[in-house]
Amino acid sequence: MLMALLRFGIVDVWVKRTSSLESDGHRSLLYNLRPMGDTLELAKGETIFAPDGDARTAIQFGVHPRNRTEGYDPTKKEPLGLMIYIERREVDGKVEPSCVYLSAGLPAEDFQTLWLAAMSGLVPTTFTFEVAGVDYGWQPDGSGKIWDNEKVVEPEIKELSWNLHVDARASHADR
Repeated sequence: MLMALLRFGIVDVWVKRTSSLESDGHRSLLYNLRPMGDTLELAKGETIFAPDGDARTAIQFGVHPRNRTEGYDPTKKEPLGLMIYIERREVDGKVEPSCVYLSAGLPAEDFQTLWLAAMSGLVPTTFTFEVAGVDYGWQPDGSGKIWDNEKVVEPEIKELSWNLHVDARASHADR
């Protein structure tokens, strides 16, 4: 199966918490992303983002903790999440731009790392997604990616990594 790495920088993050008396609440994070040197083209030839960091469409990543009751079996190679493309559309007279939306349910410990970072005002410097169903283009450096979104409508996110810069000097400044 085709598989490619997609790398993004973070523009900003939104924290969402929903609480009620019936449940212990729902937490999620929404990151607005920017491309980092890659080009992604759809099968029809539409360029979603270019190597100059110009996103021609919104790129968002929604993440939530994977609930153990969701039937997750670590022995199976289940995807962490999916990537979808939402075409430009008009809603109530307003034009909404096209969007690439990545969604993932992370193990609780991994989600907690991102949650605590966001609550502390820290944001990862990059996210890298290993996505099945996206192929490398002709570029020898691997920067070009092609997504046949007619054949593979919702490519699976197989792996996610991130870099989180923590300034160790700040924690030792008070000593």
